[in-house]
Amino acid sequence: MQLADILLQYYSCRSLEWAQISRSKKYIRSCFGREIAREFYGNINQEIHWLSIDDDAIATKRALKDMMNYYSNALITHHRISSANLGLGRIGHAGFFKGKAREKLWKLPVDIIENEITYG
Repeated sequence: MQLADILLQYYSCRSLEWAQISRSKKYIRSCFGREIAREFYGNINQEIHWLSIDDDAIATKRALKDMMNYYSNALITHHRISSANLGLGRIGHAGFFKGKAREKLWKLPVDIIENEITYG
């Protein structure tokens, strides 16, 4: 079997797993005790900054809220980015990492980190 075939099978399998997890009402909690033997989300007590895009069909408000709830001892700040206000068109789930977002989006996490280091 060629490497390309192996990689395709692996990533196809992972994509199906993530699709199933994303559709589950329990989201990633559906894996606790199975694929994720132990979880330590509740042990994290640091400040967390969440960035999300309003036109993301995967990381919806509900999915984000559920995921943020895992971090029950963390101080969470949620930054919701409006794709319409930025003039980038559709950003979606992975658009943050594409070149067209570089000028308008990539500075936001840098600013957050710099402010935390400077003022935190």
